[in-house]
Amino acid sequence: MTIANFGLVLGLIIGTVYWLAVASRLEGNALPMRRALRIADGAEYPMLFAVSAATLGVISLIVASGWSLSNSVAGAVTLLAALEYVNYYHFQLQHFDNARDWQGLLRGKGFRPAHLARELARWRRINLSSEATDASL
Repeated sequence: MTIANFGLVLGLIIGTVYWLAVASRLEGNALPMRRALRIADGAEYPMLFAVSAATLGVISLIVASGWSLSNSVAGAVTLLAALEYVNYYHFQLQHFDNARDWQGLLRGKGFRPAHLARELARWRRINLSSEATDASL
């Protein structure tokens, strides 16, 4: 379960760093956001690896020894880590705090892209274009 804990804690750290950076940007300081995006970019694949490995581990535990309290807890922590990963890097999973989002979800519009995912996509485009410019010099 340690790798599941790592994935969950990493997700919580990424979320904390990102939302603190959003708050700083609202106060006029953009530097924390650049740092937060660099951290989130570097943590995406380690988090995906941790969540994937934890999922395989939990499945192996359940197949080998069946459902037990400890296997159920490991499965729950792994599920939370996977949801954190999806919520930050792909889709906004929380739709119950905004009536318009909730209604759109119920009407079949699906999940919106995650805030961090949109910011990372823009940040990556900017960095890739600046790296391409630097390489051509």
